[in-house]
Amino acid sequence: MRPSSPPGSISEELFRAFDPWVGGRLINQYGSTEMGATAACDPDDSLDRRATTIGRPMSGVQLRVDALPEEASAAPGVGELYCQHPYGFEGYVDEHGEWLHQAAPDSWYRTGDLATVQSDGPIIVVGRADASVNRSGYLVLLSDIERIMEKLAAIGEVAVVAGQGESKQGQRIAAFCVPRPGMLLDGAQLRQLCFDVLPQYAIPDEVRMLEALPTLPSGKVDRQALAALVP
Repeated sequence: MRPSSPPGSISEELFRAFDPWVGGRLINQYGSTEMGATAACDPDDSLDRRATTIGRPMSGVQLRVDALPEEASAAPGVGELYCQHPYGFEGYVDEHGEWLHQAAPDSWYRTGDLATVQSDGPIIVVGRADASVNRSGYLVLLSDIERIMEKLAAIGEVAVVAGQGESKQGQRIAAFCVPRPGMLLDGAQLRQLCFDVLPQYAIPDEVRMLEALPTLPSGKVDRQALAALVP
């Protein structure tokens, strides 16, 4: 399963479709609330690089990829992404301004993302460390399953979440799908289609059809609400 688009970014397919029409060049930029912008592609980079990587660290910023524990069985070169920023956040405070957590000077910030570094320097973010499960000895990124299932003609939207307990493959996962107009497949039929596009260890244990995915006030999918629906 190849790396997916960086979390929060537009899909690679949509990126490639829009790039020739924007009157300039689209670029991926990477960052967080705590660190601000930390990496970006160069507008002169090739379309392939701009569509699939976050580019290189910005001036003064350091990014490193730490290897995962051996039992994680991730793809070669995939590890957890850490950031050191000369102007990063100092920590978190409560509503009274008291420190909840104070970052040590020159400390490395754990982004929570999984990434790999290309041989010539650009970084590829492949998913969230907390949005992955171990199945049959493989590290499975839930975002990878979503990306592949979205290509099925019957699916308009899909969100994959981890559930409690285990199946024969490992930790349980469930897919919640919004069908395209006119599609009448049920969850069992749609799960059967997954056998043609996903490795067996990545096939959701359950597929459910919904009229719409629940969302947070920010507009993002409410994955906790979906996880609560998994037996």
